[in-house]
Amino acid sequence: MNSKEGILNYLFGLSETGIKLGLENVTQLLEAFDNPHLKIPSVHIAGTNGKGSVAAMTESVCRQAGVKTGLFTSPHLIDFSERIKVNGKSIPFQNLEDIFRRVHKTSEDLNITPTFFEFSTVIAFIHFYEQGVELNILEVGLGGRLDATNVCQPLVSIITSIAKDHTQYLGEELHQIAFEKASIIKVGGTVLANIEEEPVFNIVRQFAKEKSATLLRLGSDFKIRILNTNTYEQSLEYEETHFKFTELGLPLLGKYQAENAGLAVKTCRLLAHTFPSITAKAVKEGLKSTYWPGRMEVGSRKPLIIFDCAHNPSGVKSMTSELEKTFPIKGQRRVIFGVMKDKATHEMLEILSKWANQIILVRPKGERSEDPEQLKFFLGKPKHLEISVIPEIEKAIEAVKSQTHDDDIVCITGSLHTVSEAKIYFEQKHKNLSNPSDPCVDASIVDRS
Repeated sequence: MNSKEGILNYLFGLSETGIKLGLENVTQLLEAFDNPHLKIPSVHIAGTNGKGSVAAMTESVCRQAGVKTGLFTSPHLIDFSERIKVNGKSIPFQNLEDIFRRVHKTSEDLNITPTFFEFSTVIAFIHFYEQGVELNILEVGLGGRLDATNVCQPLVSIITSIAKDHTQYLGEELHQIAFEKASIIKVGGTVLANIEEEPVFNIVRQFAKEKSATLLRLGSDFKIRILNTNTYEQSLEYEETHFKFTELGLPLLGKYQAENAGLAVKTCRLLAHTFPSITAKAVKEGLKSTYWPGRMEVGSRKPLIIFDCAHNPSGVKSMTSELEKTFPIKGQRRVIFGVMKDKATHEMLEILSKWANQIILVRPKGERSEDPEQLKFFLGKPKHLEISVIPEIEKAIEAVKSQTHDDDIVCITGSLHTVSEAKIYFEQKHKNLSNPSDPCVDASIVDRS
């Protein structure tokens, strides 16, 4: 394991043992490193959809305010190092290698076999502490109650949304999923929530009451409103009692991203008590400069190509609704769709089949990916919908491009893996993505971090 490839192969190899929820391993490992996670204040974010977006917005604002940030998100889009960032910069290989070796040796000494996510979480906490980070912003990996990140003691906890996903681990019913996610609430803490369903919200409310925590709800305790939108950004208004932000620019599109921004703004308002440099100016500039790829991301404008990591029915429904509202779609609606086996694929396809004129089914790399022939069988032969199977994503992109006109839309979606492969191919194939003057390409697709 003397190379980045060797280290990553080892880490990804841990994934083959599957997901093991629990805090024992990560607690023991962090104790061996003198609990670095307890020495830095944190923001902890759970939820079915929107966790990463809220994390990215919050981090961008805090960094704009001069707060040295540590951002831990998952999964990664292109490269593992994206998961662990300090002040917007991915962890350098030399730091990753050094910390990996220490954690690996310690785990052997303690006779612990951490999972992939546990190992990654410990690396992140150590890196943040050793880099002098002032604020950790942590995205829950799965659920909340037994997630490796749930060892932190946050200034603010956030629950972005609750919908069905990962049901084999979190339960089939919303009340079971709510229980898992609400378990990130700490005694005497502050928690923000964006939950519309009253029975589900009541579960979170009960948790907060039992923990003597302050619970603030988007839509009642604080509000966000879309003032106007175009295909590049939306302008928002944030409001709470005796306070209002107007004309907040956000480059992430869609109503759900506006709601995520509401959570991020309230979080930053609360953090300002600890970090007074988080001013109104920092909030405005930080939101406007947020970069979070693969979420309603415009890859090209003629034709319109959208990358979106929607991977559950709730996400797909929001995506199609927002595409309809945001973009004047005069031509064909074309979808390149690849999904994992453990997802609610039939529900996702039902939503897409009502919206699209054409669906090309692909198979992302990896054993968990669903066989596109099975998906085609489920879809049947609807008269209004052209369905084809092209397993290789690269070939699917070229096939759809050959028949796409300037007024069509191509949406690449279904999983983060699908979007990742498509983006890598797209960027390699179209080198002019690095040229912001290209009128047919949105330059924001290029990660300049």
